[in-house]
Amino acid sequence: MKVPEVKAVAVNKPWTGETEYLHGLSAVFLLLGPACNMTCRHCSQTPIKNTFCLQPDFELPEKVIVFLKKWLSVKNGFFSRIYFWGGEPLLYWETIKRYILMFETRGIFPRQYRIFSNGLLLTKEIADFCNRHRVLFTMSYDAPNPLAVRNAVPSQQNIDALLECEKRSVNFVFNALNDDPVRAFSMLEEIFPETIVDMGLINVLSDIPKDIYTFWEGQIEQAIDALADDVIAGNDPYGNRYNFFVEKFVSDDLFRREHFTTSPFPPCAPGAISLSFKFDGNIVRCHNDSRVISSIDDSCEEMLEKHRSVWSELIPRKCFSCPVVSICRNRCPIGLFTEDGTEYAHCEVLRRIYGSVMRNRKKLTECEISEYRDLRAEARKGEG
Repeated sequence: MKVPEVKAVAVNKPWTGETEYLHGLSAVFLLLGPACNMTCRHCSQTPIKNTFCLQPDFELPEKVIVFLKKWLSVKNGFFSRIYFWGGEPLLYWETIKRYILMFETRGIFPRQYRIFSNGLLLTKEIADFCNRHRVLFTMSYDAPNPLAVRNAVPSQQNIDALLECEKRSVNFVFNALNDDPVRAFSMLEEIFPETIVDMGLINVLSDIPKDIYTFWEGQIEQAIDALADDVIAGNDPYGNRYNFFVEKFVSDDLFRREHFTTSPFPPCAPGAISLSFKFDGNIVRCHNDSRVISSIDDSCEEMLEKHRSVWSELIPRKCFSCPVVSICRNRCPIGLFTEDGTEYAHCEVLRRIYGSVMRNRKKLTECEISEYRDLRAEARKGEG
């Protein structure tokens, strides 16, 4: 199976103007607040917990609204996303609805809104609104053990509501307590048929319990090998399993060490392809963070340069010689947590995961793989 060709995002090139910057921006996060109705042991939002929580009825500054309109006019139909981000976004559902409706009256029409939720508050009424307003709804649902690191799981009514969403996906987290992605994909595709399913990786921040990221020898390698074999065996009806691998292959193909040395953005490239706005108009360095580094009062050039400066300061020097830097790129620089001062806790885990991915590349790209429905391609149809 051929790895798709993807154009590189040039995050290190010289400044060429506001229009080109806005055209390269693909996502804006609107940070509702950190309130949540769950206490997941693997939560990646350590930096924002209880650090800021503007009331959800605060109004975005007019300057942010004008920025959004200018951005979307430059995009001119190309793919663009506005995320409503928590905490748990559905705790702010009335605010989300109000802003979407207000944006429409102001001529603000992204190609897609996105909500990433634990799903406990999802109803068919919410699903209906999402369908009428181009909202992709992602439910977080761990597998094969949904309660291994969570204190609650969506009900059947919540699941039925997700299946009413025309644009939907499910996300689970691979970790030491949920270490069987073959069973996870199979289980979730049965619960959520015709649905995009993504496997995320445990992000080791300072308050993540050690049992969630302590893998025994061979545990990771066995899991990734089995997942690759599952793809080759034709057990991938929607392309969900292969997508996990192909995203890493594309990253490896696009990586240029000399670019990374001068402009070490993480894979999600905050500041280059996304911006995260608080409701006071300040911009934080990433949507899971609280550190303000820019604001709506800055020019686009200043926004980009302030982000670039932050990532240059954060990136550990040893990343430049790491064998999996082409995929990892330090993955999430806000998660620089060390237990003994020698290296960051996530480094060994990611080296083993990404090393296993690359070890399986040859057999995945050269073998005959059964045809499958590419749900992601179908979801992108008509999106520009």
